[in-house]
Amino acid sequence: MQENQTAATTLGSEIVCIDLDNTLLATDTLWECAAACLRQHPLLLLMLPLWLAKGRANLKSELAKRVACDVATLPVNADVLRYAQ
Repeated sequence: MQENQTAATTLGSEIVCIDLDNTLLATDTLWECAAACLRQHPLLLLMLPLWLAKGRANLKSELAKRVACDVATLPVNADVLRYAQ
């Protein structure tokens, strides 16, 4: 860990990790993808409980296989974005 911190300092850069859901984005990407999936494939509503029964990670994976969220339409938290830049 110390070695990584030294390398970052030497390069003059900072390493910043920012959570996506409800931090950088003013929404939760799971809900956004679920809404997009239902708009595009309404019958998949019946599958959501089955996917969720296998866990949130499975639900996210199944949604990701079927729909791509348009990131340009997701609300960004401008303060966090300015900090990250």
